[in-house]
Amino acid sequence: MPQLRALDAVAAEAHRPLPALRAAARSGPGASDERRQQQADAPLSKGLLLIEISPDDGPVLRFFKYLIRGGQLAFGAFMAFVMWLLAALAG
Repeated sequence: MPQLRALDAVAAEAHRPLPALRAAARSGPGASDERRQQQADAPLSKGLLLIEISPDDGPVLRFFKYLIRGGQLAFGAFMAFVMWLLAALAG
């Protein structure tokens, strides 16, 4: 019988709502709308992360940063092409 009690305890724990759901349920119906609006306003992703080139950088450093940024753009373009090619081949 101890095994059944342990299984009952696990089942009871699995059916409990998450703490965030409990807090949302306690705060009322307006809080859910606010949370949805905050999620809708948040950016989905930051996009392509390129190296930052500051105007305060010296000319040699800016040259190498432009080289690195060009490599980053070429890599991004290559990866986009590979994904497009795989999607086209898949049908």
